[in-house]
Amino acid sequence: MNFKVNSTEMKVAVTTASKAIIAKNVLPILSCVKITSDSADSIVVTGSSQEVRLSVDCPAHDIADFRPICVEAALLNSALGNLSHQELEFNVSGNNLTIVYQGGHFNLTIQEATEYPELDLTAEGVTTRIPSEILSEAMRCCRPFAANDELRP
Repeated sequence: MNFKVNSTEMKVAVTTASKAIIAKNVLPILSCVKITSDSADSIVVTGSSQEVRLSVDCPAHDIADFRPICVEAALLNSALGNLSHQELEFNVSGNNLTIVYQGGHFNLTIQEATEYPELDLTAEGVTTRIPSEILSEAMRCCRPFAANDELRP
């Protein structure tokens, strides 16, 4: 399996999805981000704490023989953080992920995505998709009315 992606866009996707991951997870796989693909021109990076799930679309190309994988979020973030704006090639072979960039490569161990817990939609929660620009504007409008004072939660 392999695909190509822009380093900056992938870093943003991994960083954003990682915000849903908590420090002390009950399941070790929840310290990973899940990388899936639902189209021929994008991948989806997902982070979860079992209560909160955050998925981010990231443009990709040359997707071949794709299978969902899970990668340790902190390690992937660290690897991507040191790269300048360039194209990356992700190659998966067995339980190894090789990220090829200009002048070198990173090798990371992956886990099977089948172990990643699915979101339980039968519970009280409801899932919806909101474009980030709309959510950001809504949060900006609400900010003046939020407080961190103990008397005004």
